[in-house]
Formats: sequence, structure tokens, C-alpha cells
Amino acid sequence: MNRVIDSDVKSKVKKALNMNPKVTSIIMQNVEGSVDDEANLDAVRFVRKRKLNTFIPDYVLVASDWTDFFPLWCK
Repeated sequence: MNRVIDSDVKSKVKKALNMNPKVTSIIMQNVEGSVDDEANLDAVRFVRKRKLNTFIPDYVLVASDWTDFFPLWCK
């Protein structure tokens, strides 16, 4: 995941997974937050339903709504 989370986030995640069906994880890379909270939460529900892992490397910047993508036990 990269850049600002926008209204197309769920369709972008779905497209990426359709093109790469063996993907099991999302790596956050310089996520600057969200401009559409509803779309963000819809994408989060989709990611959780698919049971995808989410990671954030030490060397990147993330802000704001990116935290929603982590499982509840991480919050």
C-alpha cells in the first residue's frame, strides 16, 4: 500500500489480489492517511475478511487511517 488512501482503495486491493491470488500480506509503504474514511473502512473490512496480514517496515512513513488495517488485537 502506498500514498493516500482514497475512494478507490477497495477496488485497487481487489484488482491487486486478482492479479496476484497467492498474496497473503499487505506491506504499508509511505501511506499518508485517508481522504475517504468510509472507503477506508470498507477496504479494511475486505482485507480482514480475506485474512490478509498487514506489515509496516521500520523505514517508511505512515499516518492517520493506516492503523485501521491492523487487526484489532494490534490496536
